[in-house]
Amino acid sequence: RHMTGDSTGALLGYEIYTDAMRTRRWGGRGAGAVSAIAPGDGVVQYAVYGRLAANGASADRYSDVVTVTVEF
Repeated sequence: RHMTGDSTGALLGYEIYTDAMRTRRWGGRGAGAVSAIAPGDGVVQYAVYGRLAANGASADRYSDVVTVTVEF
């Protein structure tokens, strides 16, 4: 997984985790599904955590698209 620099096109590696200790990768093989129960108003907030692999990264604005599938 990586983000792409807007002006340089450089790649910046990162990972998304489901726990604050960053031990369970979200979307990793064997990671299993992430689930939550919606309250009466239907609004669910789910915290995720990230870690950058910033070795040698150039200064830039980086972006990526993360797709989440919701099933109910």
